[in-house]
Amino acid sequence: MTAQDYVELQQLVARYPYALDVNGDNGRSYANLFTPEGRFGCVMPNSGSGAPQRCVTDSGQLTPQARPRAQGHDALAKMVDKEEPHGPNYARHFIFNHVIEPTASGAKGKEYAAVIDIVPGQQGQQAHSIYLVGRYDDDYVKTPQGWRFKTRVFTAVARREPSAASR
Repeated sequence: MTAQDYVELQQLVARYPYALDVNGDNGRSYANLFTPEGRFGCVMPNSGSGAPQRCVTDSGQLTPQARPRAQGHDALAKMVDKEEPHGPNYARHFIFNHVIEPTASGAKGKEYAAVIDIVPGQQGQQAHSIYLVGRYDDDYVKTPQGWRFKTRVFTAVARREPSAASR
């Protein structure tokens, strides 16, 4: 891999939170970060409610290995557009400590992630909180359009349970 490949992979991962949080195009910018048959999955602790919708199986049941959650361009776009809070005032997903390793078929990566509930327009009126902490494990492939996620799996290591009032 070249230095340019590393920069392009860092930019791919950096675009991810913006595609989730702002999502001004019905999830297309998010889905375009993946290969046409790309997959997103989750591994969530099997406890309680409050899991992000994209980590709940289609039956609505929480399982420790709920993956893949979405596969393919249309399913990825729909998942983000219909299930993730988003808009021009959102800044919710923070990804850091990106590590990239070359592989025979492309590259793999891992990052830590924090999802912080900062309620737009509510500064000083409502307590903000860390909603979810975990890591991403990625498989990347280089396509004619540039580097893309082949698979991305989020593993939650901690999450805030919703308050009784919000259930």
